[in-house]
Amino acid sequence: MNKTLFGLALLSHNWNNHKKDIFDSYVPLVCQTIMDKSHNLTSREQTQYDLLENYGINISLGACESLLKRMVKNGLLTKNTTNEYLVHRNPVNEAVKYSEREDLNRGFRLLVIEIKKYSKGVFTIELSSEEIELGLINFFRDNDLDLLFANNDGKSVLPNVKESRKAKYIIAKFITDSQNSDPERFQVILKLAQGYAIASLITYQDIQSYSGNLVDVEIYLDAPVIFSLLGLNGESNLMLARELVEALNTNHGKLRIFEINYGEVIKTIQDTIRRLNENDYVLAKSSRVLRTAVRENISSQQLQIKLNQLEEILTRSCQTSTNYCYF
Repeated sequence: MNKTLFGLALLSHNWNNHKKDIFDSYVPLVCQTIMDKSHNLTSREQTQYDLLENYGINISLGACESLLKRMVKNGLLTKNTTNEYLVHRNPVNEAVKYSEREDLNRGFRLLVIEIKKYSKGVFTIELSSEEIELGLINFFRDNDLDLLFANNDGKSVLPNVKESRKAKYIIAKFITDSQNSDPERFQVILKLAQGYAIASLITYQDIQSYSGNLVDVEIYLDAPVIFSLLGLNGESNLMLARELVEALNTNHGKLRIFEINYGEVIKTIQDTIRRLNENDYVLAKSSRVLRTAVRENISSQQLQIKLNQLEEILTRSCQTSTNYCYF
């Protein structure tokens, strides 16, 4: 079974059978990747990569962070001081439902067989399993929310795959006929579409389809976000902050920073530079910026360079064609 379609089917299955929220629907998928790769530690970057590699579903680092926090709450992981997560192997293994995988695989194989029979019987065209799987992905990219909610004009979490217009047309006709003549078979299609909707919601990629965008909404960035944008909260937080700012800008939010927060950033960095130069600090009682500088071997000269670049970084981060930070 195509990994992307299996991921969608599993998300839908988890949602319908366990009656929990979207994040809990992802937990068995992450647990499966942890067991398959024998991870003892994981992170939001590793989780993002594993979900894409194993299930063909690309979710944001922010969503991965929330997902991992949910797994901590459920007793599956423990977060350490370096923003990594220690795996509790026994609970993680128990969260993997192998019987569910077999049931989903079996149901999907029957669907593929039905589409093959339909294609040959109605159109005298023989489609391969791969053509059908890729055709289903393309169909959902174009029509998923038409099946469930409303038209979808946003970006898709599904991968770009080579389109076969022949296969997509046949699949679309098969689905239309199934809706009218075989409601039980049509439910399999709906479950895949529901899985895609769940995947889309967790990434916020299609959020404009439900609640509009952030036009004329002013969003004020706090000091920790600025430190992350400067690379002073570690590489992982730098990537997360960039992802957040990009998402806000894409949705036309107006990013701002209060003058008091701007001053706090400057004061903290200047204090860190002084303490590093004078070797005047107790690490356990120091600011996060100083602890990061010591841990990652960032010199006072490098901090001064970052400080000199602060206004440029903020202007670039807080700006679309019409949005500017003011201090």
